[in-house]
Amino acid sequence: MNPTQYKPRRPEEFIGPAKDLAMVLERVSIRSIKSGEPVKVIIRGDPGIGKSALVDAFIEQLGANKWTTTKWNGTELNVDRINDWANRLCFKEIYGNYRVLRIEEVDKVNPVVQARLLTVLDDLPSNVAIIGTSNKELKDFDPRFQSRFQVFQLKPPGADQIAWLLKKFGLRKDDINRIAQFACGNVRLALFDAQSALDELAAFKGSNN
Repeated sequence: MNPTQYKPRRPEEFIGPAKDLAMVLERVSIRSIKSGEPVKVIIRGDPGIGKSALVDAFIEQLGANKWTTTKWNGTELNVDRINDWANRLCFKEIYGNYRVLRIEEVDKVNPVVQARLLTVLDDLPSNVAIIGTSNKELKDFDPRFQSRFQVFQLKPPGADQIAWLLKKFGLRKDDINRIAQFACGNVRLALFDAQSALDELAAFKGSNN
């Protein structure tokens, strides 16, 4: 597998704080599936440290799939879109266990749309989830909005934890140490730098054949 294709799914495939949070989210999914209770979660933290990968795994654990998941960036949301999505919640889902509204950069949602979402969040039926990610601090959210979610703070991994991950891809030891140190906790950046190192190594070997 190429580094840029790495997609952790189980808690043990994550590293550092993301691994701990993956275990928590797994418990949330187990608890929620038992009762069908609505799920409202926001994961916040710095760019590139695993928020979207955690959401991918969490959605799978809830039994949702591409047919039952609506994904928008916060800048795309408007009241009409929220109304259309909410109006469809009266229909029973036949393709998956949970129906999910996934909002990337949820802090970018217009204040008017956030206000509309307050009612949607309060009236969510069973087997429905709204899951958001954000790079912003909680103080940047409308308190009425963020207080309706379970909010999980994700911290970046250490250089040693990134190095452990990079060992999976057959990089040279000096490349592993260099990339892990300069990534500064950004796992996505580290994986792209690892891909570049592997491509450069392959090209160098090819030119010598």
